[in-house]
Amino acid sequence: MDIKCLRNELSLRGKNGLPFLMAAAVVWVVFLVIFLLEMSIETKNILAFYGTGLMFPLAVVISKLIRADWRMNDHPFGILGLYINLAQLIYFPILFWAFSKSP
Repeated sequence: MDIKCLRNELSLRGKNGLPFLMAAAVVWVVFLVIFLLEMSIETKNILAFYGTGLMFPLAVVISKLIRADWRMNDHPFGILGLYINLAQLIYFPILFWAFSKSP
């Protein structure tokens, strides 16, 4: 099986990433509401930072609603994606520290 065929199959099974696109649209609406509120910029920044945490859980819920299969266990790049996501855990403490010093 060539890579193009595999890519197309995975894209169709995952419904072309539609759950993540829909979740991103909701998160951007949350950002809009946050920045239209009357509060300090530091509070808005913190709320927007926390708002990004909605992305993945919302994408999971939407994928269940539209029956998209994006958790492909037989995907050849699955372990690479796992390693890249685990590397982000190193950056989170640095991000929290920087955000607490200068929001």
